[in-house]
Amino acid sequence: EGSTTIYIRSVSTWTLQQVLIGTGNTFANASSQGYSVALSSDGNTVAVGGPTADPTAPDGGAVWIFHRVSGVWTQQQRLRGTGTSGGSQCSQGISVSLDATGNTVAFGGTGDASLVGATWIFNRSSGVWTQTTKLVGTGFVGQSVQGSSVAISADSATLAVGGPGDSTNVGAVWIFTKSLSVWSQQGSKIISVDWITGTTSFKGIGIALDQAGNNMVFTSLNHTGSYYHVIGNYYTRVNNTWYSLQTFVVDLSNTFQLTQITKAAVRMSYDGSLMIIGAYNQASNGTAQVYQLFNNNYIKQTVLVDTTIINSMGWDVNVSGDGSTFAVSSSTTTGGNDFAYVRI
Repeated sequence: EGSTTIYIRSVSTWTLQQVLIGTGNTFANASSQGYSVALSSDGNTVAVGGPTADPTAPDGGAVWIFHRVSGVWTQQQRLRGTGTSGGSQCSQGISVSLDATGNTVAFGGTGDASLVGATWIFNRSSGVWTQTTKLVGTGFVGQSVQGSSVAISADSATLAVGGPGDSTNVGAVWIFTKSLSVWSQQGSKIISVDWITGTTSFKGIGIALDQAGNNMVFTSLNHTGSYYHVIGNYYTRVNNTWYSLQTFVVDLSNTFQLTQITKAAVRMSYDGSLMIIGAYNQASNGTAQVYQLFNNNYIKQTVLVDTTIINSMGWDVNVSGDGSTFAVSSSTTTGGNDFAYVRI
């Protein structure tokens, strides 16, 4: 079924606070809770995705919202977006993102409309969550699996959505903006320049926005022979138009077996000056790589490695708003533990 574990830090010591398991499933032990997780800036609201919950086409998947009061976490609501369609399981909650206040959540469902995919927005008012809209980017080609990655800005006014399956795995990114509570697509879908031209690149497999929603990094995967490389794509918005500033290889030594690729997670600090990219299944243990922004280019600052991990470090990553703390998860470890790194 899965779960989400909350830790709190005092000075340099992390202590388990609570283990969260969402309720409300029709089918027990089948939700994959914790596949995606997002935390509000005050640390009091967490959204947990479980994309295999109640897997009945065209529905399937859910997001649980937990809220903390006086150090105690309780389930606030179980969310499932309406308006699903198609003959496949929707997989809602395969990705999830919260705004700074924790009052707006966006989550993806890649199976909607027979793998076109979609993103749902919910807002909270007086402790009650209500669906605002369901978003599907225009101009998609084929099974775009939109919602594979989602990122909402701190002010909940900008949303970035990755669809790595678009145009037979070329991939694309869609930007949506909110005006007077109404969401609309901003411009056409974004397709970055390939590091190796003519390849399937899965653009938008991971995505991140800074606090204002004006700077974005999304990841893609380019391959040589039977191996993939993780690519970072850095964009900035000026007068409602997005411009490509940098396309960079995360690390040329990051070679991946073709059958192992599932994620290339990325997150940014609030001001966008620091970024972390997960290199899941890199070499023997996997890594997470930290980048710092200099003169509109991201330069690799450090590589985080833990030798106790077996082929799985970097499954997901996150960074605190001030860039002082990085969290790196793994799906398989010899000790069964995840990791947090403090930047000094």
